[in-house]
Amino acid sequence: MKKALTDVQKEIGASKLQRAFQPFIDQQIDLSAIKMLEPKFDAPARVNTDGLLFVSGEFPSKPYRVIFSLKFMYELPKWKVFGLDVTMRP
Repeated sequence: MKKALTDVQKEIGASKLQRAFQPFIDQQIDLSAIKMLEPKFDAPARVNTDGLLFVSGEFPSKPYRVIFSLKFMYELPKWKVFGLDVTMRP
């Protein structure tokens, strides 16, 4: 998991990653339990007219579900994280 996080940090930058997770940091919310859960995707992955790949869904954690949305941009030779949004809901 540590390597994957490092890859995301490199791709979208530490400041964007910090912004995405700052509300959780401020409230001292530990999201580490989601690594044991399988994500539930709300739709198949899709590519929009701008060529961005969208993936979204949730981790069914309790007491709050972790809702996520990721955007990827293709740069040879692979897809790279372009945007990230994370929220929690009961």
